[in-house]
Amino acid sequence: MSLEPHRWAVVSTIKAPTKDILSFAANYLSLRATHLYLFLDFPDPEAQGHLENHPNIHVTNTAPNYKQARGRRPQTVERRQMENIKTAIEFARRDDIAWLGHFDNDEFLHAPSHANVGMRLARLDEFGAEVSGGFLSRQVGKSFFRIVLELMAPRSHFCDYPTHNNTKIKTLAHLDLAYYHTDA
Repeated sequence: MSLEPHRWAVVSTIKAPTKDILSFAANYLSLRATHLYLFLDFPDPEAQGHLENHPNIHVTNTAPNYKQARGRRPQTVERRQMENIKTAIEFARRDDIAWLGHFDNDEFLHAPSHANVGMRLARLDEFGAEVSGGFLSRQVGKSFFRIVLELMAPRSHFCDYPTHNNTKIKTLAHLDLAYYHTDA
């Protein structure tokens, strides 16, 4: 596996109205994400139909019967997110993705027009990158983590690399995270 350092993808577990799902996908495609790995936590045939037509979007319907067919459905959304991130890591390895970012459907990465997310990530020689900021409901940003062949322990806001004890996190300048809550 020869990872191209500028190739990045987004993973998200989504339960939202169709228009919000499509807006989320459009945001990350406009930032030139190489792939989107979207896990629909509630069936949405309309959104799924639109998204599946895009060659760089992989949609998995993870409604209750999907997880039951695999043996269990984690009770909490956080546990479902972790399972979906692990699945997305396998997809990313298959798709030659160097960096994977985990974002919720109400989290929109904002980059000035001159900021190429993939090229900024490619310049990092570290294993993790943090998007700074956040407003309204969060004090912590979100993270991108490098896809490696070794053991990875992904979390919602970071990733542990047990084979690399001194993993450092670098903050990505000129990239911010915005939260858009529609249920207010």
